[in-house]
Amino acid sequence: MDINHRVDRLRTSTLVLGILGAIFSLVMVIHGGRNNKSIFLIMLFIVWVVSPFVALLLTNRISERWPALFRTILYSLIVIVTFGSFVAYGGILHPEGTKPAFVFLVVPLLWWLLLGVFFLIFFISSKKGSQRGFQ
Repeated sequence: MDINHRVDRLRTSTLVLGILGAIFSLVMVIHGGRNNKSIFLIMLFIVWVVSPFVALLLTNRISERWPALFRTILYSLIVIVTFGSFVAYGGILHPEGTKPAFVFLVVPLLWWLLLGVFFLIFFISSKKGSQRGFQ
């Protein structure tokens, strides 16, 4: 079995995992905001919490022609973000003395920082590769 076939199977698995992570995160943020009377605030939290998953899943969609290494890193990020969200939003690592909204604010920020590092490395590498004639 060649590397591209294995990476394609990994792509499908992480796509399903990412969708499950997004659904879980959505359910947890709605559950966490159930006592909040501001629908607007809850909607902002929903967009913020689900946004890293949307970015990852859209990137997954356009990554078919990427080198296998970067696709594998992307799929690893989907796994990290999904399981990290299960842990964070599931209350396993709830910092004592903090309000529930704290986790829903900080965790997506951490995911965006992680994704930013990945995209920065990807674009720098792809620019260097295109200068050398690689695609």
